[in-house]
Amino acid sequence: MKNKFILKTLVLSSAILVSGCKGNNVLLVLNWGEYINEDLVVAFEDYYDVRVVMNLASSSELMEQKIKSGTTCYDIVIPSDYMIDKLYREDYLKQIQLDQLENYDENVFLPGLKDIQDVMFEGNQSYAIPYFWGTFGLVYNKNKPGLEEAVKQYGWASIFEEDKTPEGTRVGMYNVPRLSYAAAMMYYDDDTTRERYNVASEENFQIFEDVLRQREFYEWGTDELKKHISSGNLDLAFMYTGDFFDIYNLRAEEGQGMEDMGIFIPPLTISFFDGMIIPKNAQHYDLALKFMDWFLDPQVAFDNASIVGYCTPIAATYAMMQVDPEWQDKINNYPYYPDGSNPDNPFVALPLKDIGTASVSRLATIINNVKASM
Repeated sequence: MKNKFILKTLVLSSAILVSGCKGNNVLLVLNWGEYINEDLVVAFEDYYDVRVVMNLASSSELMEQKIKSGTTCYDIVIPSDYMIDKLYREDYLKQIQLDQLENYDENVFLPGLKDIQDVMFEGNQSYAIPYFWGTFGLVYNKNKPGLEEAVKQYGWASIFEEDKTPEGTRVGMYNVPRLSYAAAMMYYDDDTTRERYNVASEENFQIFEDVLRQREFYEWGTDELKKHISSGNLDLAFMYTGDFFDIYNLRAEEGQGMEDMGIFIPPLTISFFDGMIIPKNAQHYDLALKFMDWFLDPQVAFDNASIVGYCTPIAATYAMMQVDPEWQDKINNYPYYPDGSNPDNPFVALPLKDIGTASVSRLATIINNVKASM
């Protein structure tokens, strides 16, 4: 279904985006890959008699580049919290008229989301509508002898130290500098009071490089990691926990289980939310508000999360999941929600802050140098 959706949106893109920022009754959306329920978008199009054109980006940094280039005037973009913070500070965002959203009020979201919003700029609630939220964890192949035990015993070290995993373990690293940096810093210094993962410094850059050189990663990727873990071409990967449940959903549709795959969240990990924002050069502000409101509807959010696999931030939707048999299985048996409440896998999840474009570029250079020398 999702591949068909991507094909559909790319065809529409070629026909519409030639004009850059023009097009009546056309909503231009920039989103992550495999991050929306196609049927809900079609229903939105039919209800409002509009077309939705969706372009894809694999990181918040790529979304930032596309917004700043101005080549396409996106009406909705869905970056992560730290990038929302940055875009606001650099004056790229329009304020959202919350009173125009029928499904919004100050109590619509789960309480844990506030911990992330509190580290952002004051009043951020009127510049970004939470879309999904979650944590990062370690997904592993249960059929690799000794690997599950190693992952649970060593946590982040099982990713970064080769001698902590069974011989021949094929490890994947998330190919986004800001995320791999945070993971490396949490591995190096798990003291929550120091927050190396949110601090850019020459000392930390050197630590980052030294950590990466401890192991040659079998693959650097984004969406590819979940596919290759699922197919057995990777044994262990650092990635969004939501990607694990995306695999869960896809396999369930095919009548398959998850007996060969496991997920473990280290005691200290990354939390995030991705939010719907409206760039300043958006051409269809009112339609963008309708799109936001559509995905705030609890039933729509339920149907969206049921396909995408990520955590809904909407309290009413989560209440629906708690009484739904399929969702009960996930909620009860895996550390699904980013509050550390699962007694079998307790953790503390902390949000990222913007560390600046120059620092992210420096991290990318370090990664490229390490790749070239391994």
